[in-house]
Amino acid sequence: RSALSAEQCDVKRPATIILFIISIVFSLLFMLFVTCMGYEQLEEIGDMTTMVEKKKGKVDFKSQFILLDLLRLFMQHPGEVYSKELLVKHVWKQEYDPSVHDNKVYVTIKRLRKLIEPDFDKPKYIFRSKNGYYLNKNTKVMFNQ
Repeated sequence: RSALSAEQCDVKRPATIILFIISIVFSLLFMLFVTCMGYEQLEEIGDMTTMVEKKKGKVDFKSQFILLDLLRLFMQHPGEVYSKELLVKHVWKQEYDPSVHDNKVYVTIKRLRKLIEPDFDKPKYIFRSKNGYYLNKNTKVMFNQ
């Protein structure tokens, strides 16, 4: 007995229902717009060696597999900080040795930033924290197959 009668729903006024539905749709669209405005966008194209950055356009990784592996690692968990030790273990598949890997990690991050950042001096994707490096958690990553 939870069904409502036509009088209770005010179905006699179709314009009221239409305006109500339109207001809900506009509210949802506005919320979606506001939510998406804070995101940066990287897109991976089906060949898996080309990325699209919304301001730079296509970024081709060609034979730069280390850079691509590093970016994919960051993309798995945006906002998660990866220490140099974890980066070396996941990307180079080696045990971390500061004398060997410190400069290698620094240079590789720098090369990745030069490749994907629209403005190298003001990075918006790859950041440094006290404990390592991370991908901006507001980065929206789209995969095209």
